[in-house]
Formats: sequence, C-alpha cells, structure tokens
Amino acid sequence: MLAQRTAGVQVSINSNRKDHMKKTISTEEAKKKTIKPEWQPGGSKRQELLDKAVEYLKAPIMETQANRHHFCLNNLMMSETEYLDALHKATSFEDAWK
Repeated sequence: MLAQRTAGVQVSINSNRKDHMKKTISTEEAKKKTIKPEWQPGGSKRQELLDKAVEYLKAPIMETQANRHHFCLNNLMMSETEYLDALHKATSFEDAWK
C-alpha cells in the first residue's frame, strides 16, 4: 500500500513537472522523426529552427562536429549555407561585445 501511495505521489509530481518543463529529445530520437512543413525551407517557422540550430551547435553534448553537420543537413533539411551561417554564429563571440 505504501509503495502504491509513494508511486502515486511520484506520478503526480512528475506530471506537474512536465507541465513546467520543455520537452527535449535526443539526437537519436529526432533522427527517427520527420520534419513538419512549417519547419521546412520556406516554412513559417524556418527562422526559429535556424536559431535553435545555433543553440544545438553550441551545446556541450557528446556529439562530433561531423555528426552535428550530418544531422543539420539531413534531418533539419538545412542547406550548406544555412549550416555554415549557424556554425559561424555558434562559434563567434559577437554576443560578448554587446
């Protein structure tokens, strides 16, 4: 009975936590998904995707640069120019001077 109550409490805590946290997925999970039309080139949310790609390239995760390049081009459908622009923004110190 106590285990069930404890489990019930944990479930309610976790469900409350989910309401306030952003849902993030791993690179491997993202590779299995298809990109929605609004995120594809010419879509209404494309610029938001390009901005998030900069954060992805900055992130301190255990992922090689080659794997990140492959993910951006093949899964996010970025052009080489878009990728290089995002990489430049991720590695430059422009924000440090503002």
